[in-house]
Amino acid sequence: MAANTPIEVLEGINRLFPTGDLDKLLTLYDPEAVFVAQPGVVVKGWNAVREGLSQMIELNLDFELTPKKVLEFEDTALVISKWTMKDPLSGEVRVQGQSSDVVRRQPDGTWVLIIDNPHGLEWALQA
Repeated sequence: MAANTPIEVLEGINRLFPTGDLDKLLTLYDPEAVFVAQPGVVVKGWNAVREGLSQMIELNLDFELTPKKVLEFEDTALVISKWTMKDPLSGEVRVQGQSSDVVRRQPDGTWVLIIDNPHGLEWALQA
């Protein structure tokens, strides 16, 4: 799935996450992307990103990601978003957070994630 703007990268995650299709999700990531799998646990590369996303998908919760701000400079952008994961039956929020993600424009004009930090900054500031 090609994303033509920084926001489209996050919108793609929002659309693809519920499908559980990790191969399509990974098309939104650089092959060497950095992913914060858990607060304080930073991994790199498609295999590690796949594992982290797989663990989130296995929770079987309804996922909703809402981009809030985009700070763009040339071929790089920071996207700040809010997200929730809700029980599909009760609608109760089980997990929520604020993400800070970095995306980069590729030579073909599409955008991909190079840093996916779904846990925001709180964990990093506590270190």
